Amino acid sequence: MSFSLTRLVKNVLQVGPKDAWHQLLILGEVKAGTLIGTDQFGNRYYENREELFARERWVVPASKKFDPSEIPAGWHTWIHRIDARAPHEVTDLPNDLKWMAPHTRNASGSEANYKPYSTTEPKIEAGRPRRPTAV
Repeated sequence: MSFSLTRLVKNVLQVGPKDAWHQLLILGEVKAGTLIGTDQFGNRYYENREELFARERWVVPASKKFDPSEIPAGWHTWIHRIDARAPHEVTDLPNDLKWMAPHTRNASGSEANYKPYSTTEPKIEAGRPRRPTAV
């Protein structure tokens, strides 16, 4: 939906001034909808069917430093309409999921990123500068 003052005031009254300010800082707009669920990181997932298509589902992150890779796989499938069910509604998963690692965010570009190292010896030795000879 395009910007309108009445929509903004209506949504601020629905979500409250504190959440409205948080949404303005993080999302850049104030949206009101039904809380569908919360993930283990504290991100809250909302839905409002009166919004435009592909904008009716959104996430309000728990922190200001939000990276979209922090969205777990189950919520990713819900927010992108791959599965219509939220992760807490899915019951047909196998009980034995010991092989599945817990979700971690993508650390690329941060201090925690992967730094590969070589276990082989270098093929070329580093050169040493020669001393000039006196003529």
